[in-house]
Amino acid sequence: MMEKEIVKEFPAGKPFFSGERPRFPDVMVGLTLSWISVLERVIGVKLVDQERTPLMHL
Repeated sequence: MMEKEIVKEFPAGKPFFSGERPRFPDVMVGLTLSWISVLERVIGVKLVDQERTPLMHL
């Protein structure tokens, strides 16, 4: 579900949420994803399933 919402907000063919350059939303998503990856390693539990969310690269 989350990926469907992200895809709707993502400009077609653009590398970032804001278009050609990274801005605040891009930085916040990147920071959040990196902490999820760290948390998964610390607690030893997979929080993000790559099969269910293939667009989220951790």
